Amino acid sequence: MFERIIHYYCVVFSNRTSMFKLTLQYFVYLINSKSGRGHGIHSPFVFDFTQKVLSNKSNKPVLKSIDKYIDSIKASNIMLPSSPYGAGSANTSSIQSVRSVISRQAVPKKYGKLLFNLAQWVSARNILELGTSLGVGTMYLASSAPLASVITIEGDETRCQLAIDNLIKLGLFNVNVVQGSFDSELPKVLRDSISLDLVFFDGDHTYHATMANFEMCLGKVHEGSVFVFDDIRWSNDMFKAWQQIVSNESVTISIDLFRMGIVFFRKGIIKQHFNIFY
Repeated sequence: MFERIIHYYCVVFSNRTSMFKLTLQYFVYLINSKSGRGHGIHSPFVFDFTQKVLSNKSNKPVLKSIDKYIDSIKASNIMLPSSPYGAGSANTSSIQSVRSVISRQAVPKKYGKLLFNLAQWVSARNILELGTSLGVGTMYLASSAPLASVITIEGDETRCQLAIDNLIKLGLFNVNVVQGSFDSELPKVLRDSISLDLVFFDGDHTYHATMANFEMCLGKVHEGSVFVFDDIRWSNDMFKAWQQIVSNESVTISIDLFRMGIVFFRKGIIKQHFNIFY
């Protein structure tokens, strides 16, 4: 039960969300949350989401390959300089091991599988990721549909090159890794995009950056689009951004999984918010 609290406490220890406040948020979340198996959920759409995405226990060979590869690179002796991009890391060291970067910053396997299932469930063909890091989340998204087009943006040049190497070694050639800041590269990517089926926000966790990136991407949504936000409780500002996103008039269904937040833009339905245990 306390796995995600401990994880967040380790990551946000410095000037981020306090342990007491995070624990309190978790108990409030538990009290208000529905079962990840769909019990008590009366929305047919959200119930289907719990069955096809959250409760999908199938472990396809491609997922096993990704998990095995992640374990192999975590054993690497490669050391990386700390990245000046993004916000949220409590690690102030000038260098970090690959293992540390994956353990602290990459999407855990459980949530990687969620991204994989979600992309398949919405039949995503145009996928955008903000914050590549070493490409772990990208692996799950790109593997979900070999015919999908995945664009991922990463500011740090060293991490960007390692992500490219990792994707090539896994045989994932449907990814365009863009190196540069979100401020400079995101407008270019959106200008050349017709629409976005799935966007994974996993980069700069500041309030202003999160809101700015969300509002820019809104111009490319359609009724079947889905946005996923990682680390919605990383800081007070990040949670404030999440709450504002949930209240946006374009969002009709929002789902709080404690670590991740997911929003949909389906038309013709009553605006609803769900806390679902995962």
